[in-house]
Parts: sequence; C-alpha cells; structure tokens
Amino acid sequence: MGCYQEGDRLIVARLLLGLAVISLIILPPICRSQAYLVNVSIKGYDGEALLNITAANFSTSEKVRSGSKIELSEGKYVFRLFALNKTFEKELNLTENTTLTFNLLFTNSTENLSLIRHIIVYPSAQIEVYEILLITNSGDKNFEGDISVPIPDHKDLNIEESTLSFINANDEGNRITFIDIIVPANDSGRIAFSYSLKSNVFKISDSEKQRLLLLSAVPVEKYENLSYKGIQDFGGQKYRVFEGNTTKCYLVFGGGGKVKVNPVALAGIFLLATSVFFYLRSRSGGWEED
Repeated sequence: MGCYQEGDRLIVARLLLGLAVISLIILPPICRSQAYLVNVSIKGYDGEALLNITAANFSTSEKVRSGSKIELSEGKYVFRLFALNKTFEKELNLTENTTLTFNLLFTNSTENLSLIRHIIVYPSAQIEVYEILLITNSGDKNFEGDISVPIPDHKDLNIEESTLSFINANDEGNRITFIDIIVPANDSGRIAFSYSLKSNVFKISDSEKQRLLLLSAVPVEKYENLSYKGIQDFGGQKYRVFEGNTTKCYLVFGGGGKVKVNPVALAGIFLLATSVFFYLRSRSGGWEED
C-alpha cells in the first residue's frame, strides 16, 4: 500500500511540473501580445494632470504629464484628462503601441471657424422653425469664446440638443449667443434649436456672410438673397429648398396645413439635407418646380 501511495505522489508531482513548464512557455507570449504602451502627449500644458481610464469592467486613474507612458491590455478605452478646470475626452481602440494626444491649446479668435445653418420650416399651430447649426474649427487650437448668430422675430426658443459644450445660450431677440462655447481643434460639432415665428416673415441679417440651407414645408410667396433649388421629398414630405451664402435673407410664407414633425424625423432630414447641401455645389436646378 505504501508503495502505491508513493507512486501516486510521483505521478502528481510530474503533472504539476508539466503544468508549470507549460505555463512558463505559453503565458508570457500571451501577456506580451496583449500589453501595449500608451504614450501621453499634452499640447499647451506642462503641469501634472489627472487621467481617468475606463473600459469594460475596468477603471483606473493616474497622475500624468506630457511624455508619461501607460501599459494597458488590448481593448477599447475612454480617457478623460482633467486639467485647466476642464475635461478632455478621447476614445481609443488599443491594438498597438500608440501616442494619445490631448490638445490644451486655446484661442478666442474665430478666424478658423465656419458655420453652416440647416433651417427647417414647417407649419403647425403656427410656423415652426428647427435649426441645426454646424460649427467647424479648421485650426490647430481649440476655440473658446462666444458665438452669436442672427435669428428672425420669434418666440419660444428652445435648445434641443448639442454635441458642443457651452455655459449658456442667450436669447437676445434678434440673435442667439452661445456663451463660452468650446469647439475642439480640427473638429466639428452641432447645436439644434427650435422656435416659433411671430409672423409669416423670416428675416435675418448679419455683418458677415452666412452659409445656409433652408427647407420649407410651407409655401413661399416671396424670397430675397437666396437661390431656389426646387422641391425635394424628405421622408414623404415635400420641401422647397433654398440655398444661400449671404449677409441677409428674407422669406414670406403663405398658408399651409399642419405637418407633424418630431425631432427624430428632423434629425433624419438634417442628414439628408447635409448631403443635399454639398450636392448643390455641383448642380443647378433639375428638381420639381412649383
């Protein structure tokens, strides 16, 4: 019996030794294949900052400076850097050694900003307007400051949604001003807002040219300083399409029945209108006319 127990111990010992050898052979390559270095680069900031890193079932925070290196396993991460009393966020699908750059350079100059207004007009109890303001920053510095755009005589102004951060939106009667808005460098964002016209007249003017695309589900009796592009169908609703790059525009709307439009439908129209806007760059007319 004792000899049999000794043989069992020998077999178990050999098995454990074999598993240990296998683990030494297999595990190190797997670890190396899944671990990558993330080099943190911070433009415009020399101090220490707090970096929060999150992924599925994982979260950690580290103090970093520009040039800090972090070792992470392969996967999708969200990095949030806290500095200058602001939060800077980046998403990364980590599959190799990489450099993660945070741009903390700021300017209040609007020279690299461009604005495109997508304006949708539709009838309800009164004439309703839904605008999507697309703001692009082509510069290498983040913009931080106020942006103001003219709007017609209106009531019931509401901010519907925004992909850009700002402190407040001030309704100044004939303008809406976004206070302390941030537009990241080499990036774009949008702000959607709505209002009701006080009359059947849509009139805006500014000192600088505005690039706009206006879709109207309401008959238009008169217009100035805009190019009429005919009628286009979006989601089963016919819209009169106008385009302009002007300091002012003026439209007088006629009567029309109510049209049920919801924000989801308007978002879809926005996507279609965006493609139409650039399509108009290379086409004149050809659509259905009134």
